[in-house]
Amino acid sequence: MKITHSLGFVLFGIGAVSCAVVFAQPQQPTDKRNEIVQDIPGELANEWGIRLGYANFQQESSKLAHQYVKAEKEDDKKNIRKKLADVLAKQFDAQVERQQKDLADLEKQIASLKALLKKRTDAKTTIIDRRMEQLIQDAEGLGWAVPGNYGFPGNHGGNPYTRPFPIDDKKP
Repeated sequence: MKITHSLGFVLFGIGAVSCAVVFAQPQQPTDKRNEIVQDIPGELANEWGIRLGYANFQQESSKLAHQYVKAEKEDDKKNIRKKLADVLAKQFDAQVERQQKDLADLEKQIASLKALLKKRTDAKTTIIDRRMEQLIQDAEGLGWAVPGNYGFPGNHGGNPYTRPFPIDDKKP
């Protein structure tokens, strides 16, 4: 019995070490932005490209600001300031592009909701008739829930809209 346990521990240890060796291999450094964006299809890749580009601009602007503070010559400060202005302009453009995309997405969503609301309004009587039939059939015991199937404990039945009134909430 002890031999079996010992053998099991040894085999388990060998397996753990093997896994550690296989999965702990060093990764080659890559350009994460290109790698990530290449794996994302279509329009979503453009969105992530904008986000990652914005982050790159943020890093670069921070680096240039530190270089500006450390620079001692006025010519160096002037050049760094120009580079910083260019990076900030690109960062601003990326931010505006992202906001325009967000606005276009919201406008599409609003148009879709308006169309759905109009469709539902046009079908008002049909929707009301169907719901009325459903409620009546549930009340007659002909609905989806089977009599005696009360769902989860404390649920008072499967459908909260068809509970008998008044609700009897006496605790057992």
